[in-house]
Amino acid sequence: PSWDDKVREVFDNYPDKILFVYPNDHWHRSNFGNTGFLHKNWTDTVGYLARPDLVRYGDCWINEVANKIGRRFYINGVGVKNFDIKTDETHLELTSQTEKSQCLKKYQSKELQDARKKDAELLKRFIVNFKQ
Repeated sequence: PSWDDKVREVFDNYPDKILFVYPNDHWHRSNFGNTGFLHKNWTDTVGYLARPDLVRYGDCWINEVANKIGRRFYINGVGVKNFDIKTDETHLELTSQTEKSQCLKKYQSKELQDARKKDAELLKRFIVNFKQ
């Protein structure tokens, strides 16, 4: 099967489609999904794909929420290639913005920890109330 068939196969096991599916990025491997797939049921339920007030850590957010609801799935046999972008102008600008905005401190704040808990609660509620 092709990579997209493998992704669909995982989603098809969950009628509510609330899960995060991610491939091997050849860096984190199965430990963390920095690139992956969400169904629109997820984004419709929480109201966004990535929080607009965070410059970075969207991948951390999704992994953490998916872990909280027990719906994070690694696809073995599918991979994406990460390029070394440390000298890329866009990456350097992002790094600078991340430092200026104290993004990590904000991500770790009580306010955003509570927001991740809220997202997990919304998704769990969707799962429980889902009707085909």
